[in-house]
Amino acid sequence: AQYGSEPVIVGLDTCKQFQSSVPEEQAWLAPAGLFNTGTHLVSLDLTKNCHLHKRQNTSGVADQVPWGKHRPATVRLKHR
Repeated sequence: AQYGSEPVIVGLDTCKQFQSSVPEEQAWLAPAGLFNTGTHLVSLDLTKNCHLHKRQNTSGVADQVPWGKHRPATVRLKHR
């Protein structure tokens, strides 16, 4: 396979830390990734299947991360 034999999900090892440090009312999800890697499908799947129950008037799923869905992770904390 061109990109490996299985998906790589970065951050699974920090789920408990995230859950204990971010109040559910402030948590949200959003897709990010390179072009042609399925980010639109991930966005649709998140919207249909993931609901942060403590969020009011929203599912807690955004269209993209604040620095842009297809921007490199190196700009993650440098967006405006």
